[in-house]
Amino acid sequence: MKKGIEFQTAGDTISAYNSFSGVIETDVNYETAKGYMEAIQKQNNEQAQVLMAQAEELFEQQKYQDAFNTAQKHINYLAIM
Repeated sequence: MKKGIEFQTAGDTISAYNSFSGVIETDVNYETAKGYMEAIQKQNNEQAQVLMAQAEELFEQQKYQDAFNTAQKHINYLAIM
């Protein structure tokens, strides 16, 4: 749990999520870890939506390579969870 908070504070949400997911249901910190995981998922979903909107805008501007790269980032955010 402590390590997950350290990762979260440092901005490493993937490592934080993985750390929090290791907290078992019988652990006293389970609900707190679950809350952190839900917050990370929400943040990643919001970021993925922003990236998809950017990709669509770039595509409409015929900046296809930039649109593809941004869409790939979108996919990576979705794959995290």
